[in-house]
Amino acid sequence: MDLSIETDRMPFEGETCDGKNLLINPGGKGANQAVASSRIGAHTLIIGSIGNDAFGEDILHSLTDSGVHCDEVISTDNASTGLAIVIRTSGNNRIIIEHGANYILSSEQVIEALDRVACPGDVFLTQFECCEKTTCDAIIHAKELGLYVIVNPSPVHTIPKHVFNSIDLLCLNETECMSLFGLRAMDDFESIDRSLSQLLANEAQTIILTVGDAGSIVVTRGQSLYQQAFRVDTVDTTSAGDTYVGAMAACVANGKSLNDAAVLASKAAALATRKIGAQRSIPTLSEIERFFEKGER
Repeated sequence: MDLSIETDRMPFEGETCDGKNLLINPGGKGANQAVASSRIGAHTLIIGSIGNDAFGEDILHSLTDSGVHCDEVISTDNASTGLAIVIRTSGNNRIIIEHGANYILSSEQVIEALDRVACPGDVFLTQFECCEKTTCDAIIHAKELGLYVIVNPSPVHTIPKHVFNSIDLLCLNETECMSLFGLRAMDDFESIDRSLSQLLANEAQTIILTVGDAGSIVVTRGQSLYQQAFRVDTVDTTSAGDTYVGAMAACVANGKSLNDAAVLASKAAALATRKIGAQRSIPTLSEIERFFEKGER
């Protein structure tokens, strides 16, 4: 659950600042990405854990209302529902996470869930707001089952080499890319392209790098595609990255090329910045089509 508040500037250490426009809204990276995938039109199931509390109930309702299938969501008395404190200022944000029930989900529970619901050719999407070992074990098992594996390494964690071998598509932002691969600041798209092309030699099959309002770049072996961002009146960027990743996964699941997927994911992420909050700001496919049919960008 996201507890989000707006302030004119970030407070200094030990300082108290006035805030406004408090918003309590279902969030969580995995849940946000699942909602984006479902609203884009992919049949979407989520594996996760919530606490037996009011926040957990609200999150479950938000997911099901968005068409996400939640039969594999476990409810527990041993931890509270995950919580994020979001501070918004000038359209940007800072976030602190209490993982809660997400971190008690075991490898065995996730693997058993995958065995029940996954089929070869399905898309498996994950991020790192759950236990690192559980997530890595799930990535490996999903690949063994014949799934197309997409990983969004956020919050950023070191990914062991044997886990990288099970990743088909790595989707990350510039900060995560620099941290994960030890790269220096990437000043232009030529240096970005060169760095990512070198990584492909030993790492994931495909890398998608999002660079905020500068757009995104899709790099596969032998090809690079730059996708310009779509311009909108930005209010809150909290769910933009999750919307991009979830929309990308939905497009891949529905058989779109990575080039076409990058265009639609960019449109979805742009529209997600026009409202405050996480899941409430994620657009549907029809909303995206209506907005861009008007020529607004």
